[in-house]
Amino acid sequence: MPGGLPISDVRKSGDYYLWRVSIACELDGPDFSRRYDIPVFETGASSTITEGTESHAAAGAGGAPLIFPLVFISVGGLIAGWGVFYLGKSLRVSVTAEGVSSRRFLFGFPLSNKLLTRATFTHFEIDQGATVQAGSKTTVYYRLYASGRGAAKSKLRFPVAERLSSRSEAELLKETFETYLSV
Repeated sequence: MPGGLPISDVRKSGDYYLWRVSIACELDGPDFSRRYDIPVFETGASSTITEGTESHAAAGAGGAPLIFPLVFISVGGLIAGWGVFYLGKSLRVSVTAEGVSSRRFLFGFPLSNKLLTRATFTHFEIDQGATVQAGSKTTVYYRLYASGRGAAKSKLRFPVAERLSSRSEAELLKETFETYLSV
C-alpha cells in the first residue's frame, strides 16, 4: 500500500484497524461483487490476522450450525422429487361406449389403473388447477375428471385430462367424451 494513507475509522479490535475495499463489475453472466477487509496499522507492524474474509466455515464444521444444510437439502430434495414426478408422469385415457378407463404412468411404468363402466359412470367435471402468471399474461390450467359410483355406492373420481390451458378446451373435450359415451 502506498505510504502516508490515513488509518481507517472502523476499529475491529484493540490490535488493528481495517479498510474495507469493495470491487464490483457487471458481466454478461453473473455479476462480480466482492468485499475485502485490509488491516491497516498506525505503526506499520505486520498483521496478526490468520485468515481472510474468503475463509468461511463449512456447514457443520467450525461451529457453523448443521440445521441449515439439513433443512435446505430436505426442501430441495422434495422440490426436485416433485419436479421429476411431474415431468415423468403421463396419462393414457380411453373413452368408448362401454366406459372410461385411465392409466397413469411414470417414465413408462404403470402406476395405477382406473375404470368406470357405462353403468357406473355419472358425469364429467372440470376443475380449475394451477394459475401461472408471466408478466401481464395469466394462464389458468384445467383438469377434466370422470366421476361415478364404485363398490357399495362409494364415489369414484379420477382424472381423464390434465394441463388444459383454457376453459373452452376443457369444455370441448368434455363434450367429445360425453358424445363417445352417449350421455
